Amino acid sequence: MSSFTNRWNGKILSLMAVGLIIGCSQGPRESDEAERKVVPTAIPEPTATPPPVRLSLPSWVSDEISEGALSRVRDALPDREVVLVERDATEWDIGLDLFNPSSVNTTTKPWIIERLGLYVNRVLLAQTGTQTVGETWEEIAEAASRLKEQKGMERALALPGDLAGLPGTLVTLMTLTNLTTAAGEHPLVSPNARRALDFLQSLHAKGLYKIGPGTGLSRSEAVDLVAQGKSAMTLAWSLSADRIMQPTGSSISEQIQVFPPPAFRGGSVPSPEQLVRPWWWSVRTEDVPSNVSEQLLENLSEWRPADFVGGEWFTPKEPPVTPGVHRVLSTMTWTTQENKAVYRVLADGWSQGQSSDVILRGLQVRLAALRSGVK
Repeated sequence: MSSFTNRWNGKILSLMAVGLIIGCSQGPRESDEAERKVVPTAIPEPTATPPPVRLSLPSWVSDEISEGALSRVRDALPDREVVLVERDATEWDIGLDLFNPSSVNTTTKPWIIERLGLYVNRVLLAQTGTQTVGETWEEIAEAASRLKEQKGMERALALPGDLAGLPGTLVTLMTLTNLTTAAGEHPLVSPNARRALDFLQSLHAKGLYKIGPGTGLSRSEAVDLVAQGKSAMTLAWSLSADRIMQPTGSSISEQIQVFPPPAFRGGSVPSPEQLVRPWWWSVRTEDVPSNVSEQLLENLSEWRPADFVGGEWFTPKEPPVTPGVHRVLSTMTWTTQENKAVYRVLADGWSQGQSSDVILRGLQVRLAALRSGVK
């Protein structure tokens, strides 16, 4: 009996062993497989970092005021990177700029105004036997011709003529022609624009006005030459010329006299309000919430960092003035690329002996092509 039982138990054990071997060869069950599955941890998409907010200031602003403006913008935008771009930049998000705010889709607040003047070193002028600068630009050119021969005189009449200076000087002279335009007429094809360019071309032909990189003066260089006694005259806006009138440890500032710019021959002297231009704090980016923009501009417009000899602060109750001539010239606010095109067209036209009419019409076509995307 025990022998039979032992044999039977042995068969059962053999069958169980075979079953285990078969079960193992079939791999894990589906339920086991499911238990072993690992659900990956969800990784959030990276948040895009917004581009820096670009702050632009004009070249006449001091380093101290630049730092103050930068600090105020950063305080208003604590979660954004704010960078100070190069002076007089054309591409920016927040800036102190010149333009007619009614023609630009942006938020603005007025800050300070400046006046256009002819800065003359009366001591250097007297050395040529001339006591007055004259009543017309033609008489000023004659005085500059005599001054050119003076020892130590780098430029008798210091007018900006580098890549940015030449277009700026042209626009300033156009302002002095009492430029007005008919409806739909481009300022560059007006008779007064031709008159301004004729005069500038005559100065260039006489060697009184040099242009181009390395030869033409920048706006700051033109002012510095007068402040250093190396030039007898310059035409400048008062904030840019502020350092001419500041005491510098020498007697140069005492020798300087500021005159209202004269008329062109055959023209009339522009009214005083036409020789004023306002500077505005502006925000032209949609990345800054409108309520933040408004508060920032309010703070900047009420900021009084210093007393400028050549500037007058706007008061909260004083309505900003945008003279008619500047409303016309606001259409001539040029980018860096456009400034280069203006310089190139004028320089080529003068070297080829083209008339001012031909040059100005060519300039109008070139600027229109640039703005339409044609290289």
